[in-house]
Amino acid sequence: EAENESLLAEAQEKLGSLKAELSSAATSLTEAQEELHKTQLEEKRLAGIIAEKEKLAEDVEKAVAEKIDATVYDMRFVKPVDADAIEEAAKNNDLLVTLEENVIIGGAGDACLEVLAAKGLLADVLQIGIPDRFIQQGDNLHLYQECGMDEESILNKIEERLKRVE
Repeated sequence: EAENESLLAEAQEKLGSLKAELSSAATSLTEAQEELHKTQLEEKRLAGIIAEKEKLAEDVEKAVAEKIDATVYDMRFVKPVDADAIEEAAKNNDLLVTLEENVIIGGAGDACLEVLAAKGLLADVLQIGIPDRFIQQGDNLHLYQECGMDEESILNKIEERLKRVE
């Protein structure tokens, strides 16, 4: 009987220890779930900002294309490059304008230039995008203006380049 009581006391002690570990694990799990939720909220906010920028760029692109009667080639992604579309654009237009919401160096415009070079095609290409420098923070419209990516700046750049092409 004394041995049973000793075993029972030992089991109760282990059970108490396991309950403490379980409580600690539950607390850690709750904290991890809260962190995950915060991260998901941040990702949703980031996605909203990106979508807003893409929408603004799309509106500017459409307005510019309408004003200068341009053909728009939608380059949704840089890789894989649609070499056939780039070749077609080069052959059918006096000026190719690459408009990207990214740093120009190493971007979609550079990919277009690489395709043209590989195919031995000469084309006048105007690359418009974010300059390779630090950009102050601010609202999207102000940042587009600062980078020369607002409608007026883009139109001015294209008109200036077209004067040289003619």
